[in-house]
Amino acid sequence: MNIEQLKTFCTVIEYGSFLKASEVLFCSQPAISKQIKSLERSLGFSLFDREGKKVNLNSNGRIAYTYAKKILDEISEMNQKLLESNNYLPPIISFGATNFIGVHIITPNISRFKDNFPEASVTFTIDFNQNILKMLNLNKFSFAFVAESDLLNEYPDIKTDFFRDDELVLVVSPNHAFASRNSINIEELEDQTFLVSQPNSAIRKFIEDTFQKNKIDINNMYNLYNIEGIKQSILNGQGISILPKKAISTELKHKLLIEVPINNLPLKRKLFIAYKKNKQFTTLEKDFIKSLLYKSIT
Repeated sequence: MNIEQLKTFCTVIEYGSFLKASEVLFCSQPAISKQIKSLERSLGFSLFDREGKKVNLNSNGRIAYTYAKKILDEISEMNQKLLESNNYLPPIISFGATNFIGVHIITPNISRFKDNFPEASVTFTIDFNQNILKMLNLNKFSFAFVAESDLLNEYPDIKTDFFRDDELVLVVSPNHAFASRNSINIEELEDQTFLVSQPNSAIRKFIEDTFQKNKIDINNMYNLYNIEGIKQSILNGQGISILPKKAISTELKHKLLIEVPINNLPLKRKLFIAYKKNKQFTTLEKDFIKSLLYKSIT
């Protein structure tokens, strides 16, 4: 048994097939099969049930995967620590974030952090909640900023710490009938043209869950790509939406968009810092996170 065999085995499981694993590892599918068979011979147990061309992970494979991941994580951490201690790598902060968090919370604060830590290299990936969690689980980056979601239950190896609350608000154009109202009832939304982002968006999921809990059925719901597209469509009088208040602070300040309270409906969700259970934050990572927390409080 060797490290390459363990890497191949874990890649097959994480990407769901021998074919996908061969693409990720840049080798042939027969080479992948050979590595897996060699690992099985070393362990003395089959790790997959084979029925014709179908290959399914069995109970032995599930046990082996748990320990193989631990071994590979420990080796990765050892290599990183050795490189850092011998000054072979500049200090790096690598993380993932959802679109809203990355664009509206992280990006505005990076330059201020870099002023205090000019030697640090900050790199991050922006994607949908489910993709960020999957990449974090595969150790594609060190930690992540995500929105509250049932998807977190699918990753038992990922822990979360509360990061901050995110307030959302109903917004309309200044010419909309709601703009002159002090508040509305949630039932009044049913006949409105309501703009939402893509189905994979964490904000859209939050909105849909809110409507479902309150038994609200929106008759006219239109998909747009992201928050910026929704803002422009509202400005052009093409509909209304619920958006994070932080993402529209400039438009609200200059009254380009109007916030309309919904009676008896607080719109607030939680944002989290997510990381693997064996994660040990570096001093620089802690300083980076603290800088974001400080900014969010002030």
